[in-house]
Amino acid sequence: MSPTWIKATLSVHCHNDLGMATALSLAGVENGAGQIECTINGLGERAGNTAMEEVVMGIKMHGKELNAHTDINTREFVRASRLVSSITGFIVQPNKAIVGANAFAHSSGIHQDGVIKARDTYEIIDPREVGAGQALLFFQLVLVALLFVIVLRLWAITLRDRLSRISITHSSILPTRKKKYTTRILSRFWASMAATRLLTIP
Repeated sequence: MSPTWIKATLSVHCHNDLGMATALSLAGVENGAGQIECTINGLGERAGNTAMEEVVMGIKMHGKELNAHTDINTREFVRASRLVSSITGFIVQPNKAIVGANAFAHSSGIHQDGVIKARDTYEIIDPREVGAGQALLFFQLVLVALLFVIVLRLWAITLRDRLSRISITHSSILPTRKKKYTTRILSRFWASMAATRLLTIP
């Protein structure tokens, strides 16, 4: 007679204390578990339970290797995540896998270039498969950085002109020794400014 447990559906229940709840749950599936106990956004005691969206996408991406399949509608993940977050008050960290605000966002220039040329360069999951819409390319971050550099350069030029006027205005009343000292101070100041690439003054 077969043991009773062979007739039962084995379940795996993991917590994320070491950040390995998803990996351990998938390992359980690989070794015969037919059920994963998980939660949306990984809510749960201490560091949380296994995140449903992570294990489901893991099975969807590696179903053949795991000999597993699930019919969960993954296109509702982002909406479900936001709903749970709004009800519980637990904010989802921006870099959270699958449902985080930055999960499919690209700000680095090399990443943006790669995604534009071939989406799967940096994305193994189509954002639309989890309800995240299109990947976000943060060109505005680059523009903000450029504007910051321009403002900084203009500030440096304005400061240089003002200091030059102050030097000229007071040069007539300063003794010769103080004139040389003032000139030396200004020279060192502009040398230190030029040493910083952002403050290179034309």
